[in-house]
Amino acid sequence: MHQNLASTVVTAVLSRQLVYSRHYPLTIHYDSSRHSPLRGCLALLLENAHRWMDVSLQLDRDDVETFQNSSVAFPLLERLDVDFSIQGAHAPGFNWALHFPKISHLGLDGNVFSDLHLTPWKRLASLKLHAAAPIILDTLSLAPQLISANLSLSHPIKTQWTRPQVECSQLSVLEIYQGMRHGAEPHLISLLRAPALRELDFRSYTSAYHKPIYSTAASLKTFLSASRCSLTWLSYRGEAAEPAFLDALSLVPSLTYLAFEPMDDTIPHSFIRSLTQSNASNPLLPALIILELGRMPEIRKGDGNLREDVERMLRSRNAATEAGTLRSVTFEWWVAETDPDPLFVVPGLDMNILRY
Repeated sequence: MHQNLASTVVTAVLSRQLVYSRHYPLTIHYDSSRHSPLRGCLALLLENAHRWMDVSLQLDRDDVETFQNSSVAFPLLERLDVDFSIQGAHAPGFNWALHFPKISHLGLDGNVFSDLHLTPWKRLASLKLHAAAPIILDTLSLAPQLISANLSLSHPIKTQWTRPQVECSQLSVLEIYQGMRHGAEPHLISLLRAPALRELDFRSYTSAYHKPIYSTAASLKTFLSASRCSLTWLSYRGEAAEPAFLDALSLVPSLTYLAFEPMDDTIPHSFIRSLTQSNASNPLLPALIILELGRMPEIRKGDGNLREDVERMLRSRNAATEAGTLRSVTFEWWVAETDPDPLFVVPGLDMNILRY
């Protein structure tokens, strides 16, 4: 009785607000996924679908069904984020592109998409999508004007995948996550080409019980080599395979920001040595300004020169002394009682050392 009364009150208040604002477009943040008294509110909002402009929805089971059965159009809608993560939910079967003629940002989460009934998008510039590989690739191929994409693969790509690469000619920002559950599937990024890309957040998880057939670092190298993009920002969380990762970095001399966090591992000592600037004609990452690294390896007997190698690398890149372009560095360090305080003395460099 209490919940029904609360729902009645909320619905009455919402109804009045919709009347008062009837001449204006709507910005909506709606969450019925938790036990909130919103029963009936989504139906009321859908009656005003012609006014939706910027909308974020997290839906419970009843509201998922309401949204699925909706046949209204959204002529003003520019931004939409919908979370269908409720177990057993299915995405609506209507044509998304036709229902949202002005949509510029679309976010669909919940791993429920088997067929989006797609037609070419006219204005879509930003996409966030959690779905199987065919849905992701179909969507990308029908949105050539896409500028930003956040992609999360819900099912592994089959090893016999023969689909041609998808050209994303205007894509400048890409965030991509793929859980490599069996280690035998290729990475989604190897199927993409993005010559205009400037920022890449690349995350890949491989089960410790399955050695990957397709190296994550090698997939990144393939993508960068084929795309020939002038990347300036890279966040990489994945296997620390060398030399494939170093080969990938050598393809982006324009990089100014690098975050590197090996999955379930520490930063290889050899990687620090590879970053040390020398008088070589083709130094690695010559434009690097900000460097963020994950856990540094513990210093073991016979490997006491790690700290010296890190300091040598930092000095060789220090912008304050005009040795290089580096201005900021962050990493995690296992601090021993015998370590000096401070750990490193590199004047002019902004340093942030996180202890673990």
